[in-house]
Amino acid sequence: MPSSGSDAERLAALEAEIAAMRGELAELRGRVRRIEPEERRAPAAAAPAPAAPAQAAPPQRVEPVPFRDVATGARVQSALSRTDLLESSPRPAESRPRPATPRSSLSGVSLESWVGRYGTLLAAASVILLGIGTLVVWAVQRGLLSPPVRVALGAVATACVAVAGLQFRRKGERRYGNVLLALSLAMTAVVAWGAGPQLHIIPSGVALAVVDLVALAIAALATLDDSEFLFAVAIGGTLFAPFITSDHTGGADLLLAYGVVVILGGIRGSNEPEWRSAPILLVVGAVLYELAAASLPGVPAWYGPYLVTLFAGVLALGALVLAAPAWRGGLARAFLFTAFLGVLFGWDAIPGKPAGITALVSVGLLATTYAALWINRPGEILWEASALVLPLLSLGVAEARAEGRAARSLLLVGWGLVALAMWRAERWRSRFERGGVHLLLGTLLVAIGTAYWFWPNPLAFVAALGALALIGTFLVRDEESALPTIGPVLVLIGVAMSAIDQLASLQAYAYTPFATRASASAFVALLSVAGSAVLLLSGRGSPSRVFSRANWVAATVGLAFIWGRMEMVHAFSRDASTFLLTLYYAATGVAGIVAGRRADNKGFRVAGLVVAIYAALKAVIEATNIDNLLLRVGCYAAVGVFLLGAAYLYRNADIGEEVSAAGDPASGATSI
Repeated sequence: MPSSGSDAERLAALEAEIAAMRGELAELRGRVRRIEPEERRAPAAAAPAPAAPAQAAPPQRVEPVPFRDVATGARVQSALSRTDLLESSPRPAESRPRPATPRSSLSGVSLESWVGRYGTLLAAASVILLGIGTLVVWAVQRGLLSPPVRVALGAVATACVAVAGLQFRRKGERRYGNVLLALSLAMTAVVAWGAGPQLHIIPSGVALAVVDLVALAIAALATLDDSEFLFAVAIGGTLFAPFITSDHTGGADLLLAYGVVVILGGIRGSNEPEWRSAPILLVVGAVLYELAAASLPGVPAWYGPYLVTLFAGVLALGALVLAAPAWRGGLARAFLFTAFLGVLFGWDAIPGKPAGITALVSVGLLATTYAALWINRPGEILWEASALVLPLLSLGVAEARAEGRAARSLLLVGWGLVALAMWRAERWRSRFERGGVHLLLGTLLVAIGTAYWFWPNPLAFVAALGALALIGTFLVRDEESALPTIGPVLVLIGVAMSAIDQLASLQAYAYTPFATRASASAFVALLSVAGSAVLLLSGRGSPSRVFSRANWVAATVGLAFIWGRMEMVHAFSRDASTFLLTLYYAATGVAGIVAGRRADNKGFRVAGLVVAIYAALKAVIEATNIDNLLLRVGCYAAVGVFLLGAAYLYRNADIGEEVSAAGDPASGATSI
C-alpha cells in the first residue's frame, strides 16, 4: 500500500493544477470582455486570486491512482471548462449584432466617402442623361422621334429610375434609394416642362399637377420613413414646379396662393422637432416667392399693395397653428421677418388704398406678431431682436397710409402703448426678462411719437420728452433686466442735445443770458437728468446699478457747465462775453475744487483745478483783446482773485496729506 506521504504529494500537485486552471480561466474572461462592444461591456472585475490551499482533511484510504492519470484528467477537465466558457459566452460576430455606428453629419464625412457616395452617383446620372440627350437630339434632327414619343421615353426613363429607387429602399439601401427618388423627381420636372410649356402636348396646369403629385408621393414616403432629406427634396421640387412648368400667363396672386398651399403643407408634413433643414427650406422658399411676385406686374385688386405682406402673415399664422412645438415660434417669426419685403414693395401703392383696409391689415399683422412673441419655450432664437423689430412691420404698413403729423404721432404712441401692455402681461406670467424688452420698445415708440408731435415747438419738445424720461425711469427702476434702461437714457440724451442745439442757435450778442426760451429748455433738461438720476438710484432692480451715483452727478454737473458756457459765449457784446466767459471759467473751477473737497471726490477737484488754470490762460490770451479798459482790468482782477482762492484751498496740501474744507489737515487722507 502506498504511504500517506505519496498521497499528500498527489493532492498538492492536484491543487497546483487547479490554481493554474483558475488563472487561465481569469485570462479567458478578460479576453471575452475586451472583444465585447464598448457600450455593453460590464466593468471589469478583478480577476480572482488563486485560493490558498485548504487545510487537507485526513486522507481516506483509496485505491492508488497513478500521478500521470491524475494530471491527464485535470488537463481534460481544464479543456472542457474552457470550451464550455467559449460556447456559453456571446459571440460578437454571430449571436450579438454590432451596434449601429452613428452617422456623422456632412461636415464630418471624409472627402473620399462623400465623393464616392454622392459624387459618383451625380456624375453617373449626368453622363447617362447626357448620352440619352445626345441620342434624342440625333433622333430629332433626323425626324425619327416625334414630340409625343420623346415625352413618352422621358416618362419611361423617369419611371425606371423611380422603381430602381424603391427597390434599393426595399433592400435596405435607403439612402441610395432616396437619392434615386430625388433624381426621378427632377426628371419628372424636366419631362413636364417638355410636355407642357415647351412642346404644348398637355396644358401647363396638367404638367404642374403631375410634378406636384409625384412630389406629394415622395413627401408621403419621406414622412413615413422620417427621411428629412427626401422630404426636403419633395418640398423643393413642389416649390420650383411653377417656375419650370409655367407658360408665364399667371399673376402674382396665383403664384403666392400656390406658395401658401405648398408651404403650409410642408409645415404640416415636417412636424418633426429633430428636423432642421426643412424649416429653413420653407423660409427660403417664402423669400423666393416674394421676390418672384414682386417682379411680376402689380395686381389691381384691393389687396395688391398688401399681397406680399399678407402672404408672409398667413404663413406665420399657419406656422403658429401647424408647426411642431419645438420651432413653432421661431418659424412664425422668420416668416414675419420676410414680410418686410412686402412693406418695401408696396409702400408707394398703399396710400392710394382705403384706410380701413390698411388698418385691418396692420392690426392683423400686429396680432400675429405678438402671438408669435407670446410663445414661451426655452432657447427661442433671437427672441429679443424679434420683439424689438417685428412690431415695426405692422407699424410700417399703417404709417404708409397715415397722413399728417397727428396721425403718424398717434400711430407711434398707440404701438408703444401696445408694447407696454405686453410688458405688463409678461410680468403677470413672471417673464421679467421678456417684459423688459417690451418696455424698452414701448418707451422708444412713445418717445418718438411725442417728439414728432412737438417737433415744431422746441420748448414743448424738451418738456414733453423730459416728462417721458422721468416716467420711463420710474417704470424701469425695479426691472430685473438692465436692457430697458436704454430707453430713458436715449430720451435724456435727446433732451440734452435739443437744449444744447437751441442754445447754439441763439443770435450772437442779441440775447440776455438765462432769459430766453432756450434757457428754459436747458433748465428743463437739467431737471430731467437730475430727477431721472434720483428715481433710478432709488430703485431695487438692475437698472439702478448700471450707472453709479458719481456717473449721474457728473452728467448733471457737465450739462449745467455746458449750459452756462453757452449762455456766456455770445452774451451782450464781444468784450462783455469774453469778460463773462473768463469769469465763468474761474468761478466754476473754484466751485469744482470746493465741491470735490467737500464730497471727497478727486475727479471734481482735478476738473475744477483744470478749469481754473484754463481761465487764467484765457485771461492772459483773450482778455488782452478787450477794448474796454475797465472790463479788461476787471477780468484780470476777477481771475486773479479766484485763483488766489484756489491757492488758499490748497495751502496745506501735501503729498501724504489732504486738507479739509475748513483748511485743516484731514487725517488718513490721500494726496491731491
